[in-house]
Amino acid sequence: MRYIALLCSLCWLSGCHSFSESSKSSEPIRPAPLEVIQQGSSRILGLSDLRSVADSDQISLFDPVYGQQKSYAGFWFTNMINGLEIRTQEIKSIEFHCVDDYLSILSCEHGALEASSRAFLAFAETTPAKNHLREFAPLPNKSENAAPFYLVWTTAEGEAPDPSAPETPWPYQVNKIVFRSTDQP
Repeated sequence: MRYIALLCSLCWLSGCHSFSESSKSSEPIRPAPLEVIQQGSSRILGLSDLRSVADSDQISLFDPVYGQQKSYAGFWFTNMINGLEIRTQEIKSIEFHCVDDYLSILSCEHGALEASSRAFLAFAETTPAKNHLREFAPLPNKSENAAPFYLVWTTAEGEAPDPSAPETPWPYQVNKIVFRSTDQP
């Protein structure tokens, strides 16, 4: 019993949990690692790595992909970029690669990078009343869910922008983010 209490304390102190985690199997939420590439340099980041560079947060919004109000745990995208020390002045575009080989490209021209301050990289759903993490629900008309990561957007009013607008893509199952610089093809 003492060992379990010590283990729980160490986990809490190391930042393993920002929220209580629960799922059907009572295992903690552990999304697959995220690969981040800038100027040919690749980093593989687990959830604890991401939490070491950016604070996790919780948001609620109307999600047009699911067609309902949702709450998510994740990271504000600009906080993650800053924590990873990505050189934003050199970024031409950001590519979001997904498990199913879908590719969404965010052009950073015309202020799109500034708009990314409204972007939120989610790793789990939350229950707003209890702050418990849970796996993403299955996507509409699909058997898979949005894991490992899902990029969602908010406006200043807390609304969700149009997911079909090119400046605010909503890619799900994101497993790699590539930052393209002005000197890269």
